[in-house]
Amino acid sequence: MNNVAQRYVEALFELANEKNKIDLWQEQMDVVGESIGSNPRILEILKHSKIDSKDKKDILEKCFSSLDRPVYNFLRLLVDKGRFNYILEITTCFHRLCNESKNIVEGIVYSPYALSAEEVTMIEKAVGSKMNRTVELKQKLDDTLILGIKVVIDGKVYDGSMKNRVENLRTSLLKESR
Repeated sequence: MNNVAQRYVEALFELANEKNKIDLWQEQMDVVGESIGSNPRILEILKHSKIDSKDKKDILEKCFSSLDRPVYNFLRLLVDKGRFNYILEITTCFHRLCNESKNIVEGIVYSPYALSAEEVTMIEKAVGSKMNRTVELKQKLDDTLILGIKVVIDGKVYDGSMKNRVENLRTSLLKESR
């Protein structure tokens, strides 16, 4: 992460922690990240150096005035300091830092078909008990998997897929044939 973005993330997190508002601010910063990430034109305007900061703050007012006042003021500060170009990195890293403080780790569960919410919850609990942490998984379809699932968390792969089993069997058979 960029050092500038890191300083802003740490400052916002310290304030959230001090005010006991980590959950609320995490949720609100997620909304900011999703809103701006899904509207690239707004991001272009808010980070453009030739657009007056008053106009940028008017946009912030229309979009985000309902946020908790310190979060809203944080966004205004980014405009004042010409740092709004870091907003997506800031929102992502703030979310991650909040989760770390709550012993939550995020990952991806790959499957060849859509899993039900109950199935994802069962997988989260199973992997979480192995890691001794709370696990939150996002689901992605992977049509290269034959059966089963693959979970990836912080670069670590838990692979219970048939594709992996077939590959392991193949490797084993090749070793034996030498």
